[in-house]
Parts: sequence; C-alpha cells; structure tokens
Amino acid sequence: MNPYQAAALRRRASMVGAMGFQTPQLVGYSGYPQLVGGPGGSVALQGQNPGSMGTVMVPGQPSDSRLWILPFPSTTIGGGGVGTASSSVQVPLCRPNRLILTDSAGAGSLTDITIGQRSQFIATGNCPIATFGPTAVDTLINFDTATTGQNINLFYANGAVGSTTILATALCTVAV
Repeated sequence: MNPYQAAALRRRASMVGAMGFQTPQLVGYSGYPQLVGGPGGSVALQGQNPGSMGTVMVPGQPSDSRLWILPFPSTTIGGGGVGTASSSVQVPLCRPNRLILTDSAGAGSLTDITIGQRSQFIATGNCPIATFGPTAVDTLINFDTATTGQNINLFYANGAVGSTTILATALCTVAV
C-alpha cells in the first residue's frame, strides 16, 4: 500500500467513525480483517488471512454497532467424549466479544474455538469451561470478525466419567 492509499484509508476510517460507528470494534489485529470503504458507499471486509476467500462486500455503510446474542445448541457429551457446537452467523459483520458457557458435570473443557476455519486459540490445549462461566470476570475477548454464513464452532471435551450437557451463548458486536 502506497502512502496515498494509506492516507485515503485513514480519511475513510475517520469518516466512518464520525458517523457513530467505531471501527476498532470490527477491525482485526495486524491490519486484517480490515473494515474499509468500498465503491458506492459499501463496506468491504478484507479476507481474514492471506490467500483467503478475498474481500466480502457489504451493501451500505454501517451507521452504528450494537450487542446481539448468538446462541449455540446445547451439546450432550458422554463420559470421556468430545463434542462440537456450531452456530451460523446471520448478519454481515459480527464479532464475538464474550462467551458464556455452563457445564452440568463441571469437568468439561473447551479444546478450540474457530471462526470459519481460523482457530481463536494461540496454542493447543484445553481451557476449563469455568473460564467462561456466567459469573466469570475479565473474560471480554476480541475474537475475529465473522460474516454472513460463517460458522462459529466450539469444540469440547468431557473429563467426567458420566455424561455432561454444555450450554453456550456468545455476546457479539454487530454492525447495523
């Protein structure tokens, strides 16, 4: 990107911010995914990683953002087993901020979270479900931005001898 393109991008981002829509809520790390102005007042969400599906055009300029709930189906996992819960995003730009999980047996763990195919863990391993419990504090995370039709997947493992039921909800910042 040359200096003229960078300056134009900064001007466009400042105009979007002036309309009450705060771009940091939907702009990813290291410059991608990026929320940038597109032709005809549309908004483009650049591909989430090099070589990805490319740029997704979203009609119209978002004028605001709000917090919406993204439910996941309840998942019952047998003793020592694994399971997955998926939810498909139904809005153009959606960034999960907080994940709320409950585990009936109390011995479950989260083994991965993916948005599309991109893992949200920086290393492999298990994370206790209690980390994202309903009363947990300091669990606000800026996950990657998802677009319409992308799945957000939660992968679980049950460490208990008996079966467990896991319930999950994500609170998401959505461009409106």
